[in-house]
Amino acid sequence: MGLDFGGMGNIFGNSLNQGDGFGNARGYEQGNLRKSSIWRSALQTIATSTTVDVIFDSVEYDDLSSWDSGDPTKIKIKETGIYLVMARASFSNNSTGERQLIVENNNSQVIAKNMVPTSSNGIVETSKMIQLTENDELTMSVRQTSGGDLTVPDSAGELKTYLQFIKISNI
Repeated sequence: MGLDFGGMGNIFGNSLNQGDGFGNARGYEQGNLRKSSIWRSALQTIATSTTVDVIFDSVEYDDLSSWDSGDPTKIKIKETGIYLVMARASFSNNSTGERQLIVENNNSQVIAKNMVPTSSNGIVETSKMIQLTENDELTMSVRQTSGGDLTVPDSAGELKTYLQFIKISNI
């Protein structure tokens, strides 16, 4: 049983074969969507007023072997298609300045970006649905303006700093 959004078909039911509410997503059985999620488990220091690529060190799942520990700042797209890209940075607590998160394609095209004024939780999130091509490379960078060094993930390690995607459909 799934949700029906009137004309989009049953998008969360047993199969996306029941309708193509996401373009031509037919053929992606529930549980078989291609996905990757990489995250940072150890602290990485981010100097104030400096944009830094996050160096990922852990994999939650990686159906297409998109992440390579030898090049830990990137996820490489293995199949052309429509993707939902999601990212979160969890900074150590500090009440000064702003926190920023940037996701880029091929180190040149900003595909998602978010900046928040300082809050007690230090979390910045962003997401974007985008067409990506085989061999595109996604990177995530962060920036903060606290006046001193901060770390990601947060020093308590309560919330992951991650970059992930789900392939929604072929083109």
